[in-house]
Amino acid sequence: MNRLLAQHNDIIQKISKQNRSFEIQTILEETFFTSAKNCALIIQNINRYAVLFCEDTTYNEVERHNAFTSSFWRLVALIKYLKDNEYIYSLGGTLTNEKLCAIHPDFHYPRIQGDRIILNDRGWYSMHPDSIFDKNGALVLKGVVYKDSYYESALQNLTGAYILSEKFNDLLAENKEKLTNSNIGNSKNEKNTSKVSDYITIIHFLLTSLLFIIHLWLNRQAQNYIEKRDTYISSTVEKPKNETINTDTNEVHYGIDLSHYQGSLLDKDFPDYISFVICKATEGIGFTDPDFSTNWKYLKQKKIARGAYHFYIVDDNPIRQANYFLQALKENNYLSDDILPVVDIEKLSLPEDSNIDKEILNKNLLIFLNHIENEISKKPIIYTNTSFANKYLIDKKISDYSLWVADYTKLKQPNLPILWKDKGYKIWQKTNRYHIKSKRIDLDEYHGSLKSLKQLPN
Repeated sequence: MNRLLAQHNDIIQKISKQNRSFEIQTILEETFFTSAKNCALIIQNINRYAVLFCEDTTYNEVERHNAFTSSFWRLVALIKYLKDNEYIYSLGGTLTNEKLCAIHPDFHYPRIQGDRIILNDRGWYSMHPDSIFDKNGALVLKGVVYKDSYYESALQNLTGAYILSEKFNDLLAENKEKLTNSNIGNSKNEKNTSKVSDYITIIHFLLTSLLFIIHLWLNRQAQNYIEKRDTYISSTVEKPKNETINTDTNEVHYGIDLSHYQGSLLDKDFPDYISFVICKATEGIGFTDPDFSTNWKYLKQKKIARGAYHFYIVDDNPIRQANYFLQALKENNYLSDDILPVVDIEKLSLPEDSNIDKEILNKNLLIFLNHIENEISKKPIIYTNTSFANKYLIDKKISDYSLWVADYTKLKQPNLPILWKDKGYKIWQKTNRYHIKSKRIDLDEYHGSLKSLKQLPN
């Protein structure tokens, strides 16, 4: 594995320079599938195959072709190694919902047009799975078609979004040291070391490949379940352009929100890429989440940024609800460096008959928010979704409070409620189909420093 890391040190270095989250396709286009190397990967999800392309001269020379394909599968093994050892975490953004995808600097928007796949603005196209032609019909690239477990391994490891683990820096330092030692050793006895290393690499690669294929076969048994589960998370992470976010930082943080419905998730195996957790504390005027105290204490011990939310009930008195929430915070030692308090208002907040006076709803919600702010000198955040907000939240004063928006879209940005169109959002709940330890959960994204989650800018 040390040699594997050394062979793809350029990819390791490129990943290390990412700002926590990154798309693996972008890394590969800048390191492996470059214009200079003139190679590409096309994944067809309709017919379930992947094609590795290279230029004709490489394809027709057996030694060069074998070296190229071996390097490609070592690349796949590298990404899988980084995932399995938790140096990087997948966000589940494999492009299974796309008909096809291509990894090449010029093939960003491949599309099916009749019996052809159009690959770029220069008119390059593919009519046969293993061939790419230019606009004049001349053969440009020739490829090998991979199916079954090979297709799955390419799809699962070479597409989608990832997050850097905190321990990636340890790998970086270790790899640098081994590269240095390797160079010293090679200068002393280059020929013997090279031969031994080559044999070890070949044997290791064969064993790794065998285990890798077995692992993929086993994983395929659960593939139908996984696809139904739909753990897709948008694979594009882009800094939102709005006023509520600190524009002087490129930090990206991921968080989850918990209630007793998810059970116990906070233990020693809790993933380290989760920077903050917001727990359900109370609901209405008489319900306290039974896991709130336990979760709250655990997060403090683990030094994970923590927050609390109240589930708002429209028919309950707003002052009594606010005091009930505040009492729970006080009893559990809510601190000044905890995340701003949150009020959750959505469809389930309404009475069953939904016969609502919108003006009274808005008036009472503002009473609740103002009371919280006056009591603890922290301005609450409003959690809601766009359809509910557009229908029921009509008072412009409500938009004075920051928005935590729930919008499960594959787009780069969420669709914001009308009241917040100009002001933007603070937190984005991107999916309710993320999984931690086989339990479905909400995943949230925040751009900015964790400090700014705990206080609003002046």
